[in-house]
Amino acid sequence: MILWLFSVKFISIAERHGGQLFGSVKCLIFDDSSLTKTGKKIEMVSRIWDHTFHRYLLGFKLLAMVYWDGLSTIPLDFSLHREKGRNTDKPHVLKKKELKRQYKKKPKSGTH
Repeated sequence: MILWLFSVKFISIAERHGGQLFGSVKCLIFDDSSLTKTGKKIEMVSRIWDHTFHRYLLGFKLLAMVYWDGLSTIPLDFSLHREKGRNTDKPHVLKKKELKRQYKKKPKSGTH
C-alpha cells in the first residue's frame, strides 16, 4: 500500500508540473524479469527459465506493473515468484536435498 500511495502522489505531482510537455502518451507496462541469485539456501529460491538466455538460472521471477508517462517510470506493484518445474523428483528444479537445506521459518500466528 505504501508503494501504491507513493506512486499516486508522484503521478499527481508530475502531471501538475510537467504533464503538458510530453503529450498524452501514458501507459502501463507489465514486465517479467529474472532476478538471479547465487545461494541455494535462500528462502523460496528456485531454478527459473530465462527466455532471453534460453537456459535455467537460480533466482526468482519478478513481475512488475509500471506506469510510464513519456519521461518518468514509476513502479505501481510487484510480486516475486518461483517456478515449480515439470519433474516431480526435482520440485522447483532443485534436488530434494537442496530444498531441505533452504531457509524456512514458520511465522507466528497473528503476525504479519
